[in-house]
Amino acid sequence: MEEDYRQCHNCYNEIEEMICERCRLRQVTSWLQDNNGPWSIQALFFRKLEKKLPRPPYEGYCLICGNELPALCGPCFYQEASFALKEIIENKTWLDSFAKMFKPKHVQLV
Repeated sequence: MEEDYRQCHNCYNEIEEMICERCRLRQVTSWLQDNNGPWSIQALFFRKLEKKLPRPPYEGYCLICGNELPALCGPCFYQEASFALKEIIENKTWLDSFAKMFKPKHVQLV
């Protein structure tokens, strides 16, 4: 099982940055706050995204917080985040800003 130690559960590519989903979620939440996202949107986004994320099966530690290893690579995480965001808001300016900030490689937002 050693060969798939750092494999993304969505795209099956190697996970290069050992940053957990919680830390990535904090980045997106900060972005929402910086863009004056209402608390109601932030809470709804958090709930929608949390339901979509797989549980990490690996043992190890996040480089930022020291908790679990990620189950998704960065692009797949931000792809899931972009899908959750599109379900909540229709503001093209926000979606463009999200795409510029997080650059989800696997998806086109608009």
